[in-house]
Amino acid sequence: MARSGVGRSSDGGFIRSGVSIAALLACLWSVPAWAQQSFSCSFGSEPACLDYGAVVCKSSATCVAKDSVCFDSYTCDYKGFVCKSKLDEVVETYDAELRKYNDVVDKFNSLNAAYEEVSSEKETAVSALAAAQSRARQVSDCVSTADTVEKAKACF
Repeated sequence: MARSGVGRSSDGGFIRSGVSIAALLACLWSVPAWAQQSFSCSFGSEPACLDYGAVVCKSSATCVAKDSVCFDSYTCDYKGFVCKSKLDEVVETYDAELRKYNDVVDKFNSLNAAYEEVSSEKETAVSALAAAQSRARQVSDCVSTADTVEKAKACF
């Protein structure tokens, strides 16, 4: 009886096709790992190479560090921070000092404007006083030199 290539040999060996499968598996195991890696991209996206430890986030997501702590929702204050910063007190102190400084500047500007106004009024008054004193000296000199009442009246 003639034998085909399939079946058991008379000496109890492997099936001939089994030998081919074993040889195929041996070839596949010897292929380097990089040749077996593959990836696919969804339609409209592009592949990218990343460094070790790199993180990829969707454009609609927020990426955070691996050691970040997650909090419950609605834990943010009005500034958007979860925890009170150590700098909050410094900022509040700075803002208070800035308000005090601006108040002092406003008071200075107000007082300076009042000073300028009073200084201008003083200059006007001093000029008027000097003119009046000069006129009084002229009248006094005129009256002193007048030898008649008529001449003295003419001095005014």
